[in-house]
Amino acid sequence: MSSANTPAASQPAFDYQPTPDEKELLRLSQVWMDIALRDKDEKRLREMMDPQFTLQVWDATRAPQPLEMWLKTLRSSLEKIEFEYGGLNARVFGDVGVVYSRFWWKGTMNGKPFNDGGLMTDVWVRSGSKWRVLARRSAGHQQLQAAADMQKR
Repeated sequence: MSSANTPAASQPAFDYQPTPDEKELLRLSQVWMDIALRDKDEKRLREMMDPQFTLQVWDATRAPQPLEMWLKTLRSSLEKIEFEYGGLNARVFGDVGVVYSRFWWKGTMNGKPFNDGGLMTDVWVRSGSKWRVLARRSAGHQQLQAAADMQKR
């Protein structure tokens, strides 16, 4: 079964040219992850993140992780992190922005190594001229494998 036969994948090649708002969201996405994973600057993170922020796996088979738990995990559990984005692109719908990306990261969590990659979607909201990230959903290897397994049915 070829994915080129699907409506989205069958479209011609496209040269993505982000709008100024989209460029800003792409820049903020990079800054956010640099602050979170390298600097671990909680004050700056709180300025960039909505208090209602949640992190959750793509298929919602794990409970959402609220902002305070996410910050605690950054502070106390994650070490030796390497992180890369790929295919970053964004769409803005008024005061809501969505950033799509591929990701890869590895490191340790609670002393145990991990290595994962997949797809992410981040939802940003704008108040005045300031963007804040509201939610992240990620589809790592486990969720992508579940999607591949659906083809076998």
